[in-house]
Amino acid sequence: MIENHDKVFIHPSSVLSELTAGQLQQPHVVYLEKTKTTRVFLREVSVASPLSLILFSNTLKVQHDSGIVVLGDWLQIKVPAVTAVLLKRLREAVDHVLTATVAASNHTSGDKNSGGVGVGDRGGLLAQNAVAVMGLVQQLLASEVAEAGR
Repeated sequence: MIENHDKVFIHPSSVLSELTAGQLQQPHVVYLEKTKTTRVFLREVSVASPLSLILFSNTLKVQHDSGIVVLGDWLQIKVPAVTAVLLKRLREAVDHVLTATVAASNHTSGDKNSGGVGVGDRGGLLAQNAVAVMGLVQQLLASEVAEAGR
């Protein structure tokens, strides 16, 4: 996070460094590293859509009255309340699938024949749920990309 609305620059080694803010296809960027030399630079930068931030941010609060989703207690994104609630439920499903996948992977890591997918019927159900949830995420992100291209 950039505090105090400091002015930052994309590091010259980044593929995005030659683009202006108006040329980016999304209104936000995420970065891996912030360094200060002659100026404050962001390294390893990627554009991030509002939808991807909503789906994968650390915290999410829905302000129903104002139609705003607050991410990480500071970033506000305008989203209709009904859509925000649905996205919050989808986030919960993604979190559940990821947590269950990690747990199943940890449980089976010692078994070379298991492939790390899961145990018995539970692993098959987990895989089905994961495919369904991630398919929804993929469809949402693809529709957002298509909309941005219009």
